[in-house]
Amino acid sequence: MNDAASVDPGTAGSGAAAMLRTLAAAGVRHLFTNPGTTELAFVAAAGDVPEVQAVLVIDETVASGAADGAARMSDAPGAALLHLGPGLANAAANLHNAAKARSPIVTLVGDHASDHRNSPSPLQSDIEAIARPFSAWVGVTASADDAAAATARALDAARDKRGPATLVVPADHAERTTPTTTAEMQASQSTGVDHDAVRHAADLLRSGGVAVLLGGRALRADTLVLADRLAVAFDADLWAPMFNARVERTHPTERPLRKLPYFPTQAHQVLGNYRAVVAIDADEPLAVFAYPGEPRRLLPDGVEWHRLVGDGGDVAASLGHLVEATAAPTTRPRSFVRPAAPDGESLDPTLLAQAVAATMPEFSVVVDEAQTSSLGVWDALAGVPHDLLMLTGGAIGSGPPLATGAALAAPGRRVVNLEGDGSALYSAGAWWSQARHGLDVTTVVAANRGYAILDLELARAGNRGAARGPLTRLDRPVIDFTALATAYGVPAVRVTSATGLVAALQQSFATPGPHLIEACW
Repeated sequence: MNDAASVDPGTAGSGAAAMLRTLAAAGVRHLFTNPGTTELAFVAAAGDVPEVQAVLVIDETVASGAADGAARMSDAPGAALLHLGPGLANAAANLHNAAKARSPIVTLVGDHASDHRNSPSPLQSDIEAIARPFSAWVGVTASADDAAAATARALDAARDKRGPATLVVPADHAERTTPTTTAEMQASQSTGVDHDAVRHAADLLRSGGVAVLLGGRALRADTLVLADRLAVAFDADLWAPMFNARVERTHPTERPLRKLPYFPTQAHQVLGNYRAVVAIDADEPLAVFAYPGEPRRLLPDGVEWHRLVGDGGDVAASLGHLVEATAAPTTRPRSFVRPAAPDGESLDPTLLAQAVAATMPEFSVVVDEAQTSSLGVWDALAGVPHDLLMLTGGAIGSGPPLATGAALAAPGRRVVNLEGDGSALYSAGAWWSQARHGLDVTTVVAANRGYAILDLELARAGNRGAARGPLTRLDRPVIDFTALATAYGVPAVRVTSATGLVAALQQSFATPGPHLIEACW
Protein backbone atom coordinates (compact mmCIF):
# COMPACT_ATOMS: atom_id res chain seq x y z
CA MET A 1 0.00 0.00 0.00
CA ASN A 2 1.16 3.51 -0.78
CA ASP A 3 0.74 5.50 2.44
CA ALA A 4 0.32 8.62 0.35
CA ALA A 5 -3.35 7.87 -0.19
CA SER A 6 -5.16 10.12 -2.62
CA VAL A 7 -6.59 12.90 -0.47
CA ASP A 8 -8.62 15.87 -1.60
CA PRO A 9 -9.60 17.93 1.46
CA GLY A 10 -12.36 19.59 -0.51
CA THR A 11 -14.00 16.29 -1.44
CA ALA A 12 -15.51 14.11 1.27
CA GLY A 13 -17.15 10.78 0.63
CA SER A 14 -18.10 7.74 2.65
CA GLY A 15 -15.69 5.08 3.78
CA ALA A 16 -17.58 2.65 1.55
CA ALA A 17 -16.97 4.83 -1.50
CA ALA A 18 -13.26 5.04 -0.67
CA MET A 19 -13.14 1.24 -0.44
CA LEU A 20 -14.85 0.80 -3.80
CA ARG A 21 -12.46 3.26 -5.44
CA THR A 22 -9.52 1.36 -3.96
CA LEU A 23 -10.87 -1.89 -5.40
CA ALA A 24 -11.29 -0.19 -8.78
CA ALA A 25 -7.69 1.07 -8.71
CA ALA A 26 -6.56 -2.54 -8.21
CA GLY A 27 -8.42 -3.73 -11.31
CA VAL A 28 -11.55 -5.07 -9.63
CA ARG A 29 -14.49 -4.67 -11.98
CA HIS A 30 -17.28 -6.62 -10.24
CA LEU A 31 -18.44 -6.79 -6.64
CA PHE A 32 -20.73 -9.75 -5.98
CA THR A 33 -23.17 -9.22 -3.16
CA ASN A 34 -26.46 -9.86 -1.47
CA PRO A 35 -26.34 -6.84 0.85
CA GLY A 36 -28.09 -6.36 4.17
CA THR A 37 -28.61 -3.50 6.58
CA THR A 38 -24.97 -3.30 7.62
CA GLU A 39 -23.96 -2.82 3.96
CA LEU A 40 -26.33 0.05 3.15
CA ALA A 41 -23.41 2.46 2.77
CA PHE A 42 -22.06 0.29 -0.06
CA VAL A 43 -25.48 0.21 -1.71
CA ALA A 44 -25.57 4.01 -1.57
CA ALA A 45 -21.98 4.36 -2.84
CA ALA A 46 -22.28 1.87 -5.72
CA GLY A 47 -23.58 4.50 -8.14
CA ASP A 48 -20.67 6.83 -7.31
CA VAL A 49 -18.03 4.32 -8.42
CA PRO A 50 -19.14 3.06 -11.85
CA GLU A 51 -15.78 1.36 -12.45
CA VAL A 52 -16.91 -1.42 -10.11
CA GLN A 53 -20.21 -3.04 -11.10
CA ALA A 54 -22.22 -4.24 -8.13
CA VAL A 55 -23.69 -7.61 -9.12
CA LEU A 56 -26.70 -8.75 -7.11
CA VAL A 57 -26.84 -12.45 -6.30
CA ILE A 58 -29.46 -14.31 -4.30
CA ASP A 59 -27.15 -16.37 -2.12
CA GLU A 60 -23.74 -15.69 -0.62
CA THR A 61 -22.31 -18.98 -1.87
CA VAL A 62 -22.91 -17.54 -5.35
CA ALA A 63 -21.15 -14.31 -4.38
CA SER A 64 -17.98 -16.06 -3.21
CA GLY A 65 -17.93 -18.53 -6.11
CA ALA A 66 -18.52 -15.81 -8.70
CA ALA A 67 -15.71 -13.71 -7.18
CA ASP A 68 -13.48 -16.77 -7.56
CA GLY A 69 -14.48 -17.21 -11.22
CA ALA A 70 -13.85 -13.54 -11.96
CA ALA A 71 -10.43 -13.69 -10.32
CA ARG A 72 -9.43 -16.81 -12.23
CA MET A 73 -10.33 -15.29 -15.60
CA SER A 74 -9.32 -11.65 -15.13
CA ASP A 75 -5.93 -11.98 -13.41
CA ALA A 76 -7.20 -9.22 -11.12
CA PRO A 77 -8.58 -9.69 -7.62
CA GLY A 78 -12.13 -10.89 -7.19
CA ALA A 79 -14.40 -9.20 -4.67
CA ALA A 80 -17.49 -10.09 -2.66
CA LEU A 81 -19.52 -8.10 -0.14
CA LEU A 82 -21.20 -10.22 2.53
CA HIS A 83 -23.65 -9.61 5.36
CA LEU A 84 -22.25 -10.23 8.85
CA GLY A 85 -21.14 -13.64 10.13
CA PRO A 86 -24.08 -15.64 8.77
CA GLY A 87 -23.49 -14.29 5.26
CA LEU A 88 -19.83 -15.21 5.53
CA ALA A 89 -20.80 -18.68 6.75
CA ASN A 90 -23.07 -19.09 3.72
CA ALA A 91 -20.14 -18.15 1.48
CA ALA A 92 -17.64 -20.41 3.24
CA ALA A 93 -17.77 -23.46 0.94
CA ASN A 94 -16.79 -21.53 -2.17
CA LEU A 95 -14.25 -19.46 -0.24
CA HIS A 96 -12.73 -22.81 0.73
CA ASN A 97 -12.59 -23.71 -2.97
CA ALA A 98 -11.07 -20.30 -3.75
CA ALA A 99 -8.40 -20.87 -1.09
CA LYS A 100 -7.46 -24.19 -2.70
CA ALA A 101 -7.42 -22.47 -6.10
CA ARG A 102 -5.14 -19.77 -4.64
CA SER A 103 -7.50 -17.15 -6.01
CA PRO A 104 -6.83 -13.59 -4.87
CA ILE A 105 -10.23 -12.57 -3.48
CA VAL A 106 -11.08 -9.70 -1.17
CA THR A 107 -14.16 -10.45 0.91
CA LEU A 108 -15.69 -7.40 2.58
CA VAL A 109 -17.93 -8.39 5.48
CA GLY A 110 -20.27 -5.75 6.79
CA ASP A 111 -20.50 -5.79 10.58
CA HIS A 112 -22.52 -4.00 13.22
CA ALA A 113 -21.43 -0.45 14.07
CA SER A 114 -18.23 -0.40 16.12
CA ASP A 115 -20.08 0.41 19.37
CA HIS A 116 -22.52 -2.47 18.77
CA ARG A 117 -20.13 -5.22 17.58
CA ASN A 118 -19.90 -6.97 20.94
CA SER A 119 -23.56 -6.72 21.90
CA PRO A 120 -25.54 -9.98 22.20
CA SER A 121 -27.73 -9.03 19.24
CA PRO A 122 -29.27 -11.75 17.03
CA LEU A 123 -26.75 -11.31 14.19
CA GLN A 124 -23.66 -10.82 16.32
CA SER A 125 -20.93 -13.43 15.83
CA ASP A 126 -17.15 -13.81 15.84
CA ILE A 127 -16.65 -12.97 12.18
CA GLU A 128 -12.87 -13.19 12.33
CA ALA A 129 -13.06 -16.73 13.73
CA ILE A 130 -15.45 -17.79 10.95
CA ALA A 131 -13.09 -16.36 8.34
CA ARG A 132 -9.75 -17.78 9.47
CA PRO A 133 -10.00 -21.38 8.17
CA PHE A 134 -10.19 -20.26 4.53
CA SER A 135 -8.59 -16.80 4.67
CA ALA A 136 -4.96 -16.03 3.94
CA TRP A 137 -5.43 -12.77 5.86
CA VAL A 138 -8.08 -11.34 8.18
CA GLY A 139 -8.38 -7.70 9.17
CA VAL A 140 -10.81 -5.10 10.54
CA THR A 141 -11.04 -1.46 9.51
CA ALA A 142 -10.03 0.96 12.28
CA SER A 143 -12.14 3.92 11.12
CA ALA A 144 -13.65 5.55 8.07
CA ASP A 145 -10.30 7.25 7.46
CA ASP A 146 -8.64 3.80 7.52
CA ALA A 147 -11.20 2.16 5.19
CA ALA A 148 -9.29 2.71 1.94
CA ALA A 149 -5.91 1.80 3.45
CA ALA A 150 -7.36 -1.36 5.02
CA THR A 151 -8.79 -2.34 1.63
CA ALA A 152 -5.36 -1.90 0.05
CA ARG A 153 -3.84 -4.07 2.81
CA ALA A 154 -6.42 -6.77 2.01
CA LEU A 155 -5.63 -6.52 -1.71
CA ASP A 156 -1.90 -6.84 -1.00
CA ALA A 157 -2.50 -9.90 1.15
CA ALA A 158 -4.78 -11.59 -1.39
CA ARG A 159 -2.17 -11.11 -4.12
CA ASP A 160 0.95 -11.94 -2.13
CA LYS A 161 -0.51 -14.81 -0.10
CA ARG A 162 -2.46 -16.12 -3.11
CA GLY A 163 -5.81 -16.60 -1.44
CA PRO A 164 -8.90 -14.97 0.01
CA ALA A 165 -8.40 -11.96 2.28
CA THR A 166 -11.28 -11.10 4.60
CA LEU A 167 -11.84 -7.52 5.74
CA VAL A 168 -14.48 -6.84 8.39
CA VAL A 169 -16.11 -3.43 8.01
CA PRO A 170 -18.15 -2.02 10.93
CA ALA A 171 -21.14 -0.16 9.54
CA ASP A 172 -20.13 3.24 10.90
CA HIS A 173 -16.71 2.99 9.21
CA ALA A 174 -18.46 2.48 5.88
CA GLU A 175 -21.06 5.21 6.49
CA ARG A 176 -18.99 8.08 7.86
CA THR A 177 -17.36 10.63 5.59
CA THR A 178 -13.63 10.77 5.02
CA PRO A 179 -11.35 13.00 2.92
CA THR A 180 -9.47 9.87 1.83
CA THR A 181 -10.76 8.85 -1.58
CA THR A 182 -8.57 5.85 -2.41
CA ALA A 183 -5.37 3.99 -1.50
CA GLU A 184 -2.90 2.11 -3.66
CA MET A 185 -1.49 -1.38 -3.41
CA GLN A 186 2.16 -1.98 -2.67
CA ALA A 187 4.44 -3.32 -5.36
CA SER A 188 4.51 -7.10 -5.55
CA GLN A 189 7.18 -8.76 -3.43
CA SER A 190 8.19 -11.57 -5.81
CA THR A 191 11.17 -13.69 -4.81
CA GLY A 192 12.13 -13.96 -8.47
CA VAL A 193 14.11 -16.91 -9.82
CA ASP A 194 16.00 -19.52 -7.77
CA HIS A 195 18.97 -20.14 -10.05
CA ASP A 196 20.21 -23.12 -8.02
CA ALA A 197 16.81 -24.74 -8.48
CA VAL A 198 17.01 -24.01 -12.21
CA ARG A 199 20.43 -25.64 -12.51
CA HIS A 200 19.33 -28.78 -10.65
CA ALA A 201 16.16 -29.07 -12.76
CA ALA A 202 18.31 -28.81 -15.89
CA ASP A 203 20.56 -31.62 -14.61
CA LEU A 204 17.54 -33.82 -13.88
CA LEU A 205 16.10 -33.26 -17.35
CA ARG A 206 19.40 -34.10 -19.01
CA SER A 207 19.60 -37.34 -17.00
CA GLY A 208 16.20 -38.52 -18.29
CA GLY A 209 13.30 -40.34 -16.66
CA VAL A 210 11.62 -37.12 -15.54
CA ALA A 211 8.01 -36.05 -15.23
CA VAL A 212 7.21 -32.34 -15.25
CA LEU A 213 4.23 -31.58 -12.99
CA LEU A 214 2.63 -28.24 -13.84
CA GLY A 215 0.19 -26.44 -11.57
CA GLY A 216 -1.11 -22.95 -10.86
CA ARG A 217 0.49 -20.26 -13.01
CA ALA A 218 2.43 -22.90 -14.97
CA LEU A 219 -0.82 -24.03 -16.62
CA ARG A 220 -1.20 -20.81 -18.64
CA ALA A 221 -0.60 -20.76 -22.39
CA ASP A 222 2.81 -19.04 -22.34
CA THR A 223 4.25 -21.34 -19.70
CA LEU A 224 2.76 -24.47 -21.27
CA VAL A 225 4.59 -23.61 -24.50
CA LEU A 226 7.87 -23.39 -22.57
CA ALA A 227 7.19 -26.65 -20.74
CA ASP A 228 6.43 -28.33 -24.06
CA ARG A 229 9.86 -27.34 -25.36
CA LEU A 230 11.45 -29.05 -22.36
CA ALA A 231 9.32 -32.16 -22.76
CA VAL A 232 10.18 -32.55 -26.43
CA ALA A 233 13.89 -31.86 -25.96
CA PHE A 234 14.35 -34.33 -23.10
CA ASP A 235 11.60 -36.89 -23.71
CA ALA A 236 9.85 -35.84 -20.51
CA ASP A 237 6.16 -36.28 -19.77
CA LEU A 238 3.89 -33.36 -18.88
CA TRP A 239 1.38 -33.83 -16.09
CA ALA A 240 -1.15 -31.64 -14.34
CA PRO A 241 -2.72 -32.26 -10.92
CA MET A 242 -6.19 -33.75 -10.79
CA PHE A 243 -7.83 -30.45 -9.80
CA ASN A 244 -6.73 -27.10 -11.24
CA ALA A 245 -7.90 -23.51 -10.93
CA ARG A 246 -7.38 -22.64 -14.58
CA VAL A 247 -5.78 -24.48 -17.49
CA GLU A 248 -5.29 -22.23 -20.52
CA ARG A 249 -5.41 -24.79 -23.33
CA THR A 250 -5.37 -22.26 -26.14
CA HIS A 251 -2.12 -23.32 -27.88
CA PRO A 252 -1.66 -27.00 -28.77
CA THR A 253 1.45 -28.66 -27.38
CA GLU A 254 3.51 -31.26 -29.18
CA ARG A 255 3.58 -33.42 -26.06
CA PRO A 256 0.18 -34.15 -24.50
CA LEU A 257 -0.58 -32.59 -21.14
CA ARG A 258 -2.06 -35.39 -19.07
CA LYS A 259 -3.90 -35.23 -15.77
CA LEU A 260 -2.93 -37.36 -12.77
CA PRO A 261 -5.48 -40.09 -11.98
CA TYR A 262 -7.99 -39.50 -9.19
CA PHE A 263 -7.50 -42.87 -7.53
CA PRO A 264 -4.41 -42.99 -5.27
CA THR A 265 -3.10 -46.38 -6.34
CA GLN A 266 -3.20 -45.41 -10.00
CA ALA A 267 -1.51 -42.04 -9.39
CA HIS A 268 1.14 -43.73 -7.25
CA GLN A 269 1.85 -46.19 -10.05
CA VAL A 270 2.07 -43.41 -12.65
CA LEU A 271 4.60 -41.40 -10.66
CA GLY A 272 6.55 -44.56 -9.88
CA ASN A 273 7.54 -44.74 -13.55
CA TYR A 274 9.91 -41.79 -13.12
CA ARG A 275 13.25 -41.17 -11.52
CA ALA A 276 12.34 -37.62 -10.60
CA VAL A 277 9.47 -35.14 -10.73
CA VAL A 278 10.18 -31.50 -11.49
CA ALA A 279 7.31 -29.51 -9.97
CA ILE A 280 6.48 -26.08 -11.34
CA ASP A 281 4.01 -24.17 -9.14
CA ALA A 282 2.60 -27.50 -7.98
CA ASP A 283 2.44 -29.07 -4.53
CA GLU A 284 3.37 -32.68 -3.91
CA PRO A 285 0.21 -34.70 -4.71
CA LEU A 286 -1.68 -36.39 -1.91
CA ALA A 287 -4.68 -38.71 -1.86
CA VAL A 288 -8.01 -36.92 -1.55
CA PHE A 289 -9.26 -39.49 0.97
CA ALA A 290 -7.52 -42.04 3.16
CA TYR A 291 -8.46 -45.68 2.56
CA PRO A 292 -6.83 -48.66 4.28
CA GLY A 293 -4.14 -50.21 2.15
CA GLU A 294 -3.92 -47.29 -0.28
CA PRO A 295 -1.12 -44.71 -0.44
CA ARG A 296 -1.76 -41.29 1.12
CA ARG A 297 1.44 -39.79 -0.30
CA LEU A 298 1.29 -40.31 -4.07
CA LEU A 299 5.00 -39.81 -4.74
CA PRO A 300 6.66 -43.21 -4.29
CA ASP A 301 9.74 -43.56 -2.12
CA GLY A 302 12.86 -43.21 -4.24
CA VAL A 303 11.36 -40.75 -6.72
CA GLU A 304 13.05 -37.37 -6.29
CA TRP A 305 10.77 -34.37 -5.83
CA HIS A 306 12.30 -31.12 -7.07
CA ARG A 307 10.43 -27.85 -6.83
CA LEU A 308 11.57 -25.33 -9.43
CA VAL A 309 9.68 -22.35 -8.02
CA GLY A 310 9.11 -21.58 -4.36
CA ASP A 311 6.31 -19.54 -2.84
CA GLY A 312 6.33 -16.04 -4.25
CA GLY A 313 8.63 -17.01 -7.11
CA ASP A 314 8.21 -15.91 -10.71
CA VAL A 315 6.87 -18.97 -12.49
CA ALA A 316 7.16 -17.71 -16.08
CA ALA A 317 10.66 -16.31 -15.56
CA SER A 318 11.83 -19.52 -13.84
CA LEU A 319 10.58 -21.64 -16.73
CA GLY A 320 12.20 -19.25 -19.19
CA HIS A 321 15.54 -19.57 -17.41
CA LEU A 322 15.21 -23.35 -17.41
CA VAL A 323 14.59 -23.39 -21.16
CA GLU A 324 17.65 -21.19 -21.67
CA ALA A 325 19.79 -23.32 -19.36
CA THR A 326 18.93 -26.47 -21.27
CA ALA A 327 18.92 -24.86 -24.74
CA ALA A 328 15.60 -26.57 -25.45
CA PRO A 329 14.68 -25.76 -29.06
CA THR A 330 11.39 -24.24 -30.16
CA THR A 331 8.76 -26.85 -30.94
CA ARG A 332 7.02 -26.96 -34.30
CA PRO A 333 3.56 -25.36 -34.56
CA ARG A 334 0.64 -27.75 -34.33
CA SER A 335 -3.07 -27.49 -35.04
CA PHE A 336 -6.11 -28.40 -33.03
CA VAL A 337 -8.17 -31.31 -34.38
CA ARG A 338 -11.78 -31.09 -33.25
CA PRO A 339 -13.56 -34.46 -32.76
CA ALA A 340 -16.60 -35.37 -34.82
CA ALA A 341 -20.02 -34.88 -33.30
CA PRO A 342 -21.59 -38.08 -31.97
CA ASP A 343 -25.07 -39.18 -32.95
CA GLY A 344 -27.55 -41.88 -32.03
CA GLU A 345 -30.25 -42.44 -29.44
CA SER A 346 -28.00 -43.26 -26.48
CA LEU A 347 -26.27 -40.85 -24.11
CA ASP A 348 -23.52 -41.32 -21.53
CA PRO A 349 -20.58 -39.34 -20.12
CA THR A 350 -18.29 -40.22 -23.03
CA LEU A 351 -20.83 -39.04 -25.61
CA LEU A 352 -21.48 -35.90 -23.56
CA ALA A 353 -17.78 -34.97 -23.64
CA GLN A 354 -17.58 -35.64 -27.38
CA ALA A 355 -20.68 -33.55 -28.10
CA VAL A 356 -19.36 -30.56 -26.17
CA ALA A 357 -15.92 -30.77 -27.80
CA ALA A 358 -17.44 -31.07 -31.26
CA THR A 359 -19.79 -28.09 -30.97
CA MET A 360 -18.50 -25.47 -28.53
CA PRO A 361 -17.07 -22.23 -29.93
CA GLU A 362 -13.31 -21.87 -30.01
CA PHE A 363 -11.83 -20.18 -26.93
CA SER A 364 -14.82 -21.03 -24.78
CA VAL A 365 -14.35 -21.12 -21.03
CA VAL A 366 -15.30 -24.56 -19.69
CA VAL A 367 -16.27 -24.85 -16.02
CA ASP A 368 -16.19 -28.53 -15.09
CA GLU A 369 -18.08 -29.72 -12.02
CA ALA A 370 -19.78 -32.72 -13.59
CA GLN A 371 -17.90 -35.07 -11.25
CA THR A 372 -18.09 -38.69 -12.48
CA SER A 373 -19.89 -37.54 -15.64
CA SER A 374 -16.85 -35.57 -16.82
CA LEU A 375 -14.21 -38.28 -16.71
CA GLY A 376 -13.72 -38.04 -20.49
CA VAL A 377 -13.80 -34.25 -20.73
CA TRP A 378 -10.06 -33.62 -20.33
CA ASP A 379 -9.09 -35.76 -23.33
CA ALA A 380 -12.07 -34.82 -25.50
CA LEU A 381 -11.48 -31.09 -25.17
CA ALA A 382 -7.82 -31.35 -26.19
CA GLY A 383 -8.90 -30.84 -29.80
CA VAL A 384 -10.38 -27.34 -29.39
CA PRO A 385 -8.85 -24.20 -27.84
CA HIS A 386 -10.39 -23.34 -24.48
CA ASP A 387 -9.79 -22.45 -20.85
CA LEU A 388 -10.74 -25.00 -18.22
CA LEU A 389 -11.79 -24.08 -14.67
CA MET A 390 -12.23 -26.91 -12.18
CA LEU A 391 -13.52 -27.65 -8.71
CA THR A 392 -10.40 -27.23 -6.57
CA GLY A 393 -11.44 -27.74 -2.96
CA GLY A 394 -13.99 -30.53 -3.21
CA ALA A 395 -16.86 -28.40 -1.80
CA ILE A 396 -19.53 -28.98 -4.43
CA GLY A 397 -21.68 -26.16 -5.72
CA SER A 398 -18.86 -24.16 -7.29
CA GLY A 399 -19.80 -24.64 -10.96
CA PRO A 400 -22.71 -22.23 -11.56
CA PRO A 401 -21.11 -19.41 -9.52
CA LEU A 402 -17.72 -19.90 -11.21
CA ALA A 403 -19.44 -19.75 -14.58
CA THR A 404 -21.21 -16.54 -13.60
CA GLY A 405 -18.04 -14.79 -12.52
CA ALA A 406 -16.09 -16.08 -15.53
CA ALA A 407 -18.73 -14.83 -17.96
CA LEU A 408 -18.63 -11.33 -16.48
CA ALA A 409 -14.82 -11.28 -16.43
CA ALA A 410 -14.42 -12.61 -19.99
CA PRO A 411 -17.16 -10.96 -22.10
CA GLY A 412 -17.35 -12.20 -25.65
CA ARG A 413 -16.39 -15.75 -24.73
CA ARG A 414 -19.00 -18.48 -24.33
CA VAL A 415 -18.90 -20.19 -20.94
CA VAL A 416 -19.82 -23.87 -20.84
CA ASN A 417 -20.65 -25.21 -17.39
CA LEU A 418 -20.60 -29.01 -17.20
CA GLU A 419 -22.49 -29.67 -14.01
CA GLY A 420 -23.50 -32.68 -11.92
CA ASP A 421 -27.13 -32.76 -10.89
CA GLY A 422 -26.29 -33.13 -7.21
CA SER A 423 -23.70 -30.34 -7.32
CA ALA A 424 -25.98 -27.95 -9.21
CA LEU A 425 -28.55 -27.91 -6.43
CA TYR A 426 -26.12 -26.24 -4.03
CA SER A 427 -25.94 -23.04 -6.08
CA ALA A 428 -28.71 -23.08 -8.69
CA GLY A 429 -29.50 -19.50 -7.69
CA ALA A 430 -26.54 -18.46 -9.86
CA TRP A 431 -28.77 -19.03 -12.88
CA TRP A 432 -30.89 -16.06 -11.79
CA SER A 433 -27.85 -13.78 -11.96
CA GLN A 434 -26.96 -15.22 -15.37
CA ALA A 435 -30.45 -14.38 -16.62
CA ARG A 436 -30.45 -10.94 -14.98
CA HIS A 437 -27.25 -9.96 -16.79
CA GLY A 438 -27.85 -11.89 -20.03
CA LEU A 439 -24.63 -13.87 -19.61
CA ASP A 440 -23.51 -16.21 -22.37
CA VAL A 441 -23.44 -19.36 -20.25
CA THR A 442 -24.49 -22.80 -21.47
CA THR A 443 -25.06 -25.15 -18.54
CA VAL A 444 -25.20 -28.88 -19.22
CA VAL A 445 -26.57 -30.75 -16.20
CA ALA A 446 -25.55 -34.41 -16.27
CA ALA A 447 -28.70 -35.81 -14.70
CA ASN A 448 -27.84 -39.34 -13.64
CA ARG A 449 -30.29 -38.93 -10.72
CA GLY A 450 -27.81 -39.60 -7.97
CA TYR A 451 -24.52 -38.97 -6.23
CA ALA A 452 -22.58 -41.39 -8.41
CA ILE A 453 -19.30 -40.46 -6.72
CA LEU A 454 -20.69 -41.82 -3.45
CA ASP A 455 -21.63 -45.09 -5.14
CA LEU A 456 -18.08 -45.29 -6.44
CA GLU A 457 -16.48 -44.47 -3.11
CA LEU A 458 -18.76 -46.88 -1.23
CA ALA A 459 -17.70 -49.67 -3.55
CA ARG A 460 -14.01 -48.76 -3.11
CA ALA A 461 -14.43 -48.85 0.66
CA GLY A 462 -15.95 -52.33 0.46
CA ASN A 463 -19.56 -51.31 1.13
CA ARG A 464 -21.01 -52.45 -2.16
CA GLY A 465 -24.37 -53.25 -0.63
CA ALA A 466 -24.90 -49.60 0.28
CA ALA A 467 -24.20 -48.33 -3.25
CA ARG A 468 -27.18 -46.88 -5.12
CA GLY A 469 -29.15 -46.85 -1.89
CA PRO A 470 -31.54 -44.17 -0.61
CA LEU A 471 -28.74 -41.87 0.54
CA THR A 472 -27.09 -41.75 -2.89
CA ARG A 473 -30.14 -41.37 -5.16
CA LEU A 474 -31.92 -38.21 -6.36
CA ASP A 475 -34.92 -39.90 -7.97
CA ARG A 476 -37.73 -39.76 -5.37
CA PRO A 477 -38.97 -37.35 -6.58
CA VAL A 478 -37.05 -36.68 -9.79
CA ILE A 479 -35.81 -33.09 -9.90
CA ASP A 480 -36.96 -31.19 -12.99
CA PHE A 481 -33.96 -29.05 -13.88
CA THR A 482 -35.67 -27.54 -16.91
CA ALA A 483 -38.46 -26.24 -14.67
CA LEU A 484 -35.95 -25.02 -12.10
CA ALA A 485 -33.89 -23.13 -14.68
CA THR A 486 -37.02 -21.65 -16.25
CA ALA A 487 -38.12 -20.40 -12.84
CA TYR A 488 -34.85 -18.47 -12.63
CA GLY A 489 -35.36 -17.02 -16.12
CA VAL A 490 -33.04 -19.35 -18.07
CA PRO A 491 -34.39 -21.15 -21.18
CA ALA A 492 -33.99 -24.90 -20.76
CA VAL A 493 -34.45 -28.17 -22.62
CA ARG A 494 -34.16 -31.85 -21.72
CA VAL A 495 -32.32 -34.33 -23.97
CA THR A 496 -31.88 -38.09 -23.76
CA SER A 497 -29.72 -38.84 -26.80
CA ALA A 498 -26.41 -37.81 -28.33
CA THR A 499 -28.23 -36.46 -31.37
CA GLY A 500 -30.50 -34.36 -29.19
CA LEU A 501 -27.60 -33.06 -27.10
CA VAL A 502 -25.63 -31.95 -30.16
CA ALA A 503 -28.66 -30.08 -31.53
CA ALA A 504 -29.36 -28.43 -28.16
CA LEU A 505 -25.73 -27.36 -27.78
CA GLN A 506 -25.65 -25.88 -31.26
CA GLN A 507 -28.84 -23.95 -30.58
CA SER A 508 -27.52 -22.57 -27.29
CA PHE A 509 -24.22 -21.48 -28.81
CA ALA A 510 -26.04 -19.67 -31.64
CA THR A 511 -28.28 -17.74 -29.25
CA PRO A 512 -27.03 -15.01 -26.88
CA GLY A 513 -27.70 -15.31 -23.17
CA PRO A 514 -27.86 -18.23 -20.76
CA HIS A 515 -29.24 -21.67 -21.59
CA LEU A 516 -29.56 -24.91 -19.66
CA ILE A 517 -29.57 -28.43 -21.09
CA GLU A 518 -30.61 -31.30 -18.86
CA ALA A 519 -28.82 -34.36 -20.24
CA CYS A 520 -30.42 -37.56 -18.93
CA TRP A 521 -29.28 -41.18 -19.03
